[in-house]
Amino acid sequence: MAKKFEYTREMLEENLYKVYDILEQRDIVLTPKSYNQVRRERPHENIPASSTFVKRYGYWDDVLDEFGLYEKVQQLKDRILKKHLQVAYAELSRRGKPFTSTTYSELVKEDSFKHMPSVSTYSSKYHGFNKAIKLAELNPVN
Repeated sequence: MAKKFEYTREMLEENLYKVYDILEQRDIVLTPKSYNQVRRERPHENIPASSTFVKRYGYWDDVLDEFGLYEKVQQLKDRILKKHLQVAYAELSRRGKPFTSTTYSELVKEDSFKHMPSVSTYSSKYHGFNKAIKLAELNPVN
């Protein structure tokens, strides 16, 4: 039986950073799912599966921490969340609607905006939707 191929730490690091850079350009957070999507898009590049990392280093957050990406991924998450709020704010303003948790919830039910996070995502991360709005430097309507 042939010996199973083993990725070196350097190979894993190179591939993880390559995929991180690709996803960052797309404003997509590096998760096992997004990582594997890039892997499927590039079958000729011999990118290891996310499970290879997890088997070796533990949970996905442990993988990110091991390779120095945990903080970068958190910053990207925050930037993307802020960007989604700004897009929603602009769209609701264009429609002449106030920017509230209710109007945001209605907006993200529409097909064009279904990819955007829910109000509960913002509320749990920032301890309230209005706090998230303030952090995004928008003016909430009470």
